[in-house]
This record gives sequence, structure tokens and C-alpha cells, in this order.
Amino acid sequence: INYAALAKEAEITAPTAKQWLKVLAAAGLVYLLEPFMHPNLKYGVKAPKVYFTDTGLAAYLLRWSNAEILEAGAMSSSFLETWAVMEIYKSFSNCGQIPPLGYYRDFNSREVELVLNVDGSIHPLAIRKSSSPVKETKKFDILRLVAEGERALKLGAGGVICFANDLLPIDARNWYIPAGLL
Repeated sequence: INYAALAKEAEITAPTAKQWLKVLAAAGLVYLLEPFMHPNLKYGVKAPKVYFTDTGLAAYLLRWSNAEILEAGAMSSSFLETWAVMEIYKSFSNCGQIPPLGYYRDFNSREVELVLNVDGSIHPLAIRKSSSPVKETKKFDILRLVAEGERALKLGAGGVICFANDLLPIDARNWYIPAGLL
């Protein structure tokens, strides 16, 4: 979230924009995904990411009248990411668990869209609008530093949520995960 940019677009002050987002989050209309932080990961962005909890409402507000328009649009990848994050969020919430979700982005714009921190292990997930994205797991390497030192976490299995037809291995640790399985 860039509160200053958001405030400028809405012609309000940055503190007002921040308060309005808090109200939207409290009402359950948006979800603020906090960054994954670890002492070994330096130069990480500390601002949360905002996701609409209801992609149907978001499409309606943007006046996209059907799925074909959305799929062909420039924001279709963002909508897929929003949908995937919210499906995983709801899976944890519906089981009565606090979703152990975060994301990691550094100042060089290297990003892991979703980091699950479960029982001392982190599981990186990329989200791509493709059936077989190539080299997506390379960016998981930026998380290898969390497995070192005193406060080490285990780097568990990860995956790329995409439009693959089946759950397929990418390598020994990572999988192509069909979006339909979410």
C-alpha cells in the first residue's frame, strides 16, 4: 500500500486513506496481507498489500460485465492473485485458524506473492496466469536466508499456482498447483 498515492487519487490526506482502509478491513471488504519478516531478510518492503475479499464485487465496481472482458483485461493477473490469496485465506479461516500468510518483496522488486508460515516452516507460493510458468521458483531463492542462523526456519515445499491441468512436480521441492484445486 502506498497511502500517499492512494490519498492523492482520492483527493484526501494519507492519514485519512489509512483510516478508511482500516474501516474497510474491519468490515471484511478488504484484506491487508502483511509482509513476511525475518531478521535474515534485509531490505524487505514493510507495507501491507491490499486485496478485495470479494473479486465479484471488485469486478462490478470496475464495471467489468462478464468473465471474458476480465480475462482479456490488463488486470486479469491481479484478479487471479487476489482470488488465489483469498481462497487460501478462507481455507484457514473456515477451519478456525488464523491464516499464517504473508508475502515477501525486497527493494529490488523481487517478490514471492505468498509465504505460508506453518509450524516453523515457510512455504513459498507464486501465482501466475499461465498453464506452465517457467523459472518461477527461482525467486524462492531469496528466502533461503531464513534457514540460516539462530532463528532459522525450515524452507518447506512451495509451488506455483497456475492453470496447469494436474498437480505436477517442478523439482524436488516445488509443484505446479492447478488453480482449480484451491
